[in-house]
Amino acid sequence: MAAAKGNQYWKARSSHGRNHAYTPDQLWDEAEKYFERLTDQKAARLYDPVNKTHFLRPPSVLSLCVHLGIGEATWYHWKTNGDKDLLEVINYIETIMRAQQFDGAAVGVFKANIISRMIGLADKHEVTGKDGQPLNPDPKDADPDDVARRVAYVLERARRTGISSAGNVGSGSDGDDPVADRGPEVVSEQGSPD
Repeated sequence: MAAAKGNQYWKARSSHGRNHAYTPDQLWDEAEKYFERLTDQKAARLYDPVNKTHFLRPPSVLSLCVHLGIGEATWYHWKTNGDKDLLEVINYIETIMRAQQFDGAAVGVFKANIISRMIGLADKHEVTGKDGQPLNPDPKDADPDDVARRVAYVLERARRTGISSAGNVGSGSDGDDPVADRGPEVVSEQGSPD
């Protein structure tokens, strides 16, 4: 049965929404424990059985979330929807992480190519086709005349080289004809060759 119209039941709630698992002070205390654990020689070092060496682990949001016992989605939810004090602590923690990652990569403690990707410093190259067009254009956007010209060229070349549509090699030109590689002559709608 539905509640009566105009009721005030919502005022009886003691809180609105879920409480944070950590207050800003508690989050900072846990982050300090996490950073101390990273600097502890035994806890911070991972063992590489191939090279039989130990190496330091860089700080990351992912490993901090494991330390806190939360998921990454929770961390980013706090970051976007948290109160001002919690957001300030989160931003400061992430700043410390980025600084440690960058400094460690700069002196060779961490792999520079991995850290540069983590903090967004990786070289990015945009590759495009002719005149800035995408490399793999959408076939629906192709000019029908251009498609017909290309198909005619492929078919004519296959005919001259003796390749059938089934991929069988038959009799064709012996390859001495210099015109054979130019492709077919295509006549536009006006009747003149392209």
